[in-house]
Amino acid sequence: MKKEDLYEAINHIDDSYLQPSRRKNGLFLPLLAITTVVVIAMFLPHNEEPSPIAKSDETLIVNSSPIVIAQAKSPDMTYEKHDEWQVNETQFEAWYNAYIENMRLSKEIQPFLHPYEEAIMVHLLDENKNNVFSPLNLFMALSMLSECTASDTRQEILQVIGIEDLESLRSINRILWNANALDTPDIVSLPGSSIWLDNKRKYKTDTLDFMAEAYHSDSFAGTMGDPAYDSLLQQWLNEHTGNLLEEDTEIQTFKETNVLAIVTSMYYKAFFGAGFDPQETAEGEFHMPEGVRQVDMMHSHASRKYYRRNGFQAITMPLNYSGEILFFLPDEGLNPTDIVDDIFPVIYQEADYQYIPVHAILPKLDLSTSTDMIPILEELGISQAFNEADFSTVYDEPATVSEITHAVRLIIDEGGIEAASYSLVNAEESEGGDTTEELEFMIDRPFVFAITGLDGSILFAGTVANP
Repeated sequence: MKKEDLYEAINHIDDSYLQPSRRKNGLFLPLLAITTVVVIAMFLPHNEEPSPIAKSDETLIVNSSPIVIAQAKSPDMTYEKHDEWQVNETQFEAWYNAYIENMRLSKEIQPFLHPYEEAIMVHLLDENKNNVFSPLNLFMALSMLSECTASDTRQEILQVIGIEDLESLRSINRILWNANALDTPDIVSLPGSSIWLDNKRKYKTDTLDFMAEAYHSDSFAGTMGDPAYDSLLQQWLNEHTGNLLEEDTEIQTFKETNVLAIVTSMYYKAFFGAGFDPQETAEGEFHMPEGVRQVDMMHSHASRKYYRRNGFQAITMPLNYSGEILFFLPDEGLNPTDIVDDIFPVIYQEADYQYIPVHAILPKLDLSTSTDMIPILEELGISQAFNEADFSTVYDEPATVSEITHAVRLIIDEGGIEAASYSLVNAEESEGGDTTEELEFMIDRPFVFAITGLDGSILFAGTVANP
């Protein structure tokens, strides 16, 4: 994406696409979507010049205890609840107007993210197994990684995420952050980011201060391999993921040879307008690739958007003050990968639909998946980072990225959805129509889902083959 196109999009905003609304009564959906990305690097000596952003004073921390060297500068998008929304209508309207403005900006830039989102989803959706991932969080992690690298390493990353230059990248991340950073009684969406440094190495303070401002990133320095530093990392992860990933974070530790980690997270919680009645939950069949199994099936009755496309059906379940959950059910004889190229017009709200009464039936879910991202990113065009990367914006030494793991846990029950994920990157030394009849939409075979924000960002997506 060229920065001229970005400026054009920001300056031509449709003021009428959203109107303020009020909270509706309905079942509570505790939708907790947490994503964490970790980048760890071990360096080699080199003699290249640092990139322009990195021309700053270098600092060597000589301190055995972990310390904070830069604190995130994040926007305040919090509306405090007392008894009810109606207690302070003026305060609510001021908050909501700022919220709507952020949505306008982010909605206008969404088309620039579509090529990246489609490429990531096409590579990650699987017909034979469960896989859950966060396109938005991976985008933010790759953005921060590009800021910490330089030369060919950076250009390859920018090319994969579809951004032409750092100026445009920073504008897009600022808009995405503002659109997805809020804390209210009805919607919680909290991204987070941090950088973890080895105190035996010199780092560039101006870069870290810039990351605190532009990417709202905390920065820490400590002794790699020190239990106290590991404990601080685990504490940060738990605080930024609502303690949903405690079993995973307790095993996250630094090796003595690690010198850099980048962590991004997101916590998300919203309400259903119309959810599932626990009294209707009953056992039913789910047809997996390897056979049939009995699972708990949930039931919901409500009018919804219904899509009938070539090869699949889809419905949406709106979330108050947020986006929606979309479920894509391939036709009999087809797999999730057979329909992936055709689901994006539905996700991007570019397809025709009917608004009809729907009896939605889908299984309870508790899924954990882990994906090695290196082969996927190599197929998409990143290679330098996995050989001898240039991290000179932070350190004047190169690195090679040896591991990128994106892990997610997703839970769906009558109360709503919980999701938790992290990505780990290790770098090693180089060697349409009306009807009154209720439609039954039974998800009893492998399917695709997507969770979007109000701005259209794809927060989470995946395939379910074995609930």
